[in-house]
Amino acid sequence: KTFGPFCAPEGWHNLTYTSDANPEETTFTITDSYGLIKAQGGMDAFPISFHTLAPSKFCTPNGGLTHAQQRKRNLKLFAAHDQYTPRAQLESEGFAVPQDVVPPLTVYDNSGGQKSRE
Repeated sequence: KTFGPFCAPEGWHNLTYTSDANPEETTFTITDSYGLIKAQGGMDAFPISFHTLAPSKFCTPNGGLTHAQQRKRNLKLFAAHDQYTPRAQLESEGFAVPQDVVPPLTVYDNSGGQKSRE
């Protein structure tokens, strides 16, 4: 089941969920409008907290984006492109690792050396 898109304000969010009769079969992934994975897991991960940055891809404020919002948007575009790239490759090429930002731009585990999406 999919919910959204939502125009979440920037900041921390909390989510709780109660599964049906088969919680061991329930998994979830929370992504932002740029495709960045904000949280994922199974029923044992709830309640979950995750962080979002403005602006959402779907919610442009009246008057357009400020310079600061344009910078955040660009940061999210780069992070979405790089979140599946192995950490070692990003580091060897001198690129920032999206998982190292605090709070992280993505929680996808890119430390295994595989690239799961092309």
